[in-house]
Order: sequence, then structure tokens, then C-alpha cells
Amino acid sequence: MDARERKRWQELAERVAREAAPLVVEAFARPRGGEEHKGRIDLVTETDRAVEERVRALLLSESPFVVQGEEEGLSGEGDGVWRWVVDPIDGTTNFAHRVPHLATSIGLWGPSGAVLGVILNPVTGELFSTDGEEVTLGGRRLPPLGSRPLSESLLATGFPYDRQTNADNNVAEADALLMRCRGIRRFGAAALDLAWLAAGRIDGFWEPGLQPWDVVAGLSMVRAVGGVGVTYGGEPWSPGARTLVAGHPAMVEALRGEIAGARRAAGHGAG
Repeated sequence: MDARERKRWQELAERVAREAAPLVVEAFARPRGGEEHKGRIDLVTETDRAVEERVRALLLSESPFVVQGEEEGLSGEGDGVWRWVVDPIDGTTNFAHRVPHLATSIGLWGPSGAVLGVILNPVTGELFSTDGEEVTLGGRRLPPLGSRPLSESLLATGFPYDRQTNADNNVAEADALLMRCRGIRRFGAAALDLAWLAAGRIDGFWEPGLQPWDVVAGLSMVRAVGGVGVTYGGEPWSPGARTLVAGHPAMVEALRGEIAGARRAAGHGAG
């Protein structure tokens, strides 16, 4: 896919995210309620479904690619090699509690990996966008990632929904890294965490159990500013991977070393 095509699909994704944003904003302004449980902790709301339906319909009508969404799975007539990967509201628990840290995430996955992405926080209006070559925040180009020691770094992570029944729940890794870095944040929206990483607001990110719609758009941004996203074992992240470590290459290696040590000590294996 050449630069002109990437820009075309980037602009489509931006427009689609903006067109769906009022659905989130209007629902966010209403009193809490209406959420359903996928599991004991994992929530879904009517707004998740409405936003995905709007985004899916627009993308399918204006591009030749299939759409993979969190709520409704895969649709479209393509072969799936190229696919839009959509999270209508990343941070549904935040949304349900009216915490304004959430995003609509639209990424394009192709044969070479994460191609481009758009991540919009409809509540704050912040729009992160990449054509795979540069990343912008509100139209301003973001600089390449810098490198700093782990001891001076702010990290972000998340925990699996089954954390109370699964001993391999990222607690050992978080406990170890908390002693090695400046601080750890658990914001509750992995796509937005990756966008913030690309913007330099945090210095590194790791999390187990993520799905493609949590990762594709944000990973395209991290890569465009010179970062990498790999599994705990060091393989390039791809859909189906169980783990993700992202950041400047030097930060990723430091994180992987600490994570491996913590997992060995906890008896969890390589991950």
C-alpha cells in the first residue's frame, strides 16, 4: 500500500471516528446505568454496540476491507488479509463509571502488520492519528520516542478480567516493576495507553491478554515514532499473541528482562 492510499484510509478512519463520537458524548452525559456483563468484571453497554454498528457500516460502505470489531466479530466480503480492527469504546468500564479516559480505536491491519490507526477520545476531543509514517495529536506531528533509564520511567499496564481466579494475572510483574521505575499507571484503556506512549506521556507499556482491537491502532502509532511492540518472548506482536510489551527498543528490552525475572520467581514460565 503506497503513501497516497494510506493517507486516504487514514482520513476515512478519522472521519468515521468523529462521526461516531456524538453517540459516546451524549451517552456519557447521561446518568450511569444500562451496562451488561460479559463476565463478572467485563462490561458492555448499548453505546458500545451502537458505536460499533455506526463505524462498521461506514467502513464497509467506503472501503474494500473487512471489519473486525470487539462486539460483532468479522464482517465484509474481503479475504481478511486487509482488515479494519475496531474497538468502539476502549475503556468500557471507565465509560460505565463516567471516567473520561476512553477511546474509539480504528486500526488497519495488513500483510506487514499494523498499517495505520486513529484513536479518538470523544469526551476530551483528543485525536491521535497515523498513516504509518508519522503520528499526529490534534494535527501536530509527534517527535520520535526518546530513551531513558527504567528508573526514570513512567509505565502503564493492565490486568486481565479473570485476575481473581487466574494466578498468572500480571500482579507479580507489576510488583517487580514498581520497584524499578518511577511509577506505574493503570488507566484501563490499552489503545489509549499506546497512543499516550507514542505521544511520550508514558515511557513503556506491557499487558497480557489483549485482543487485536486493543492493540492494532495504537501499535501502528508506536511503530511510527520508532518504537516496537513484541511479546514477552520477543516475537513481533501479531493477532493471537497473548502478551505485549511496547516502547522504545531499549525500554522494551529492559521491561522484558524484568518481566521474565518476575515470572520465573512466581512460577509462571516465559509467558
